[in-house]
Amino acid sequence: MQDDEVMSHSAALEAALEAVATLDSLGLTVVPWTPSPVMLQAGAAVCGLPQEVVARVYRAMLEQAE
Repeated sequence: MQDDEVMSHSAALEAALEAVATLDSLGLTVVPWTPSPVMLQAGAAVCGLPQEVVARVYRAMLEQAE
């Protein structure tokens, strides 16, 4: 990798880290739009609902996020 490519990647990484830090300071995070199987299993275990229902609840919550 050339020095200019490294600097470009470094700047992009720095900007991404700054964006994540800003989100964190606001109490926000980035989550997948579709929950993973592990996420569904965890949700189902906590509330005793089928994973299909947990997936619908997850999606409904994301749709209402501001």
